[in-house]
Amino acid sequence: MVVVVALAALLASPVRNSHSQESLAQAQSSEVAEQPQPLPAENRAPATTRVSNSLAAFSCNVPDQGLGGRTLERGEQGVEVLIAPAVLLPDGGYDLVLHFHGKEPVRRITAASNLQVIVASLDKGDSSGDYAGLFQSKADLESLLRGIDATVSASTGQQAHVRSLLVSSFSAGFEAVRQVLTVGGDLPVLTGVLLLDSLYGSYQGVSKSVDLERLAPFETFARRSLESSQTSFLLTHSRVPTEGYANTAEVADTLIERLLLRVDRTRSGGARSLERRAEEKGVTIRGYAGSDRDAHCAHLGLFPELVASWQERARGASAR
Repeated sequence: MVVVVALAALLASPVRNSHSQESLAQAQSSEVAEQPQPLPAENRAPATTRVSNSLAAFSCNVPDQGLGGRTLERGEQGVEVLIAPAVLLPDGGYDLVLHFHGKEPVRRITAASNLQVIVASLDKGDSSGDYAGLFQSKADLESLLRGIDATVSASTGQQAHVRSLLVSSFSAGFEAVRQVLTVGGDLPVLTGVLLLDSLYGSYQGVSKSVDLERLAPFETFARRSLESSQTSFLLTHSRVPTEGYANTAEVADTLIERLLLRVDRTRSGGARSLERRAEEKGVTIRGYAGSDRDAHCAHLGLFPELVASWQERARGASAR
């Protein structure tokens, strides 16, 4: 079993891919960076969805601009719920992003955005192993979702319920997403998966082939997103190297090959430029240059546009 350790050890130890919460939370001296420009209109992404062709504007230092008119509530099991009451429908339905790892930067990024979602975030530690056993059954997952509903209901004074769910992660949080897909991949409300430089893999034996059994829950959901008009599988990767297990670029290579996706390569250059895109129906895989800590953290800057992409697809399906 691969255990991905957070960013603090990236330079200190060659056998660990590091993703430190302390680095993610530093924001006091940072300035708001200009947003990167979208790719030309002739590219295949939907016209209403921004596509970042560079991550140069983002780093581990996410500015804190308050809550942006939202409220922050502490729910059960250590979940923090960022609530915008206006996103509730008349019947109390809402779109939920359940995010694992990096809750503070995700809170800051969401608060500074126009996202019409509720975000529930959970951090369990610095490594993927810290998320092991989080959801041992579907009942565990359903209990967490009911608790989030209760928190939103108490905060807004309206009986609330999840109508559409995106499960997302940054860095080591992918292990929690794997468990969600394993025990609750068939939940009707689950319409999206978002992995921000956050899908690592074990090797099969002594080979450099990615262990397909560990990858299976993600591949299954990706295939569903190729077949369904409602679901989205969204994956980004950097070039941060790892030792002893597959990095996010290697895992993305494997998925692209197994899903038979067509890859569009770019030549824009730059330290964190977009290198490739594979997009078909509900599947989006983007690869960016960069192999250091800030290049890894920069993928958090993609959170708003990819969440909006999921929400647009889910809403479009429900309207048909």
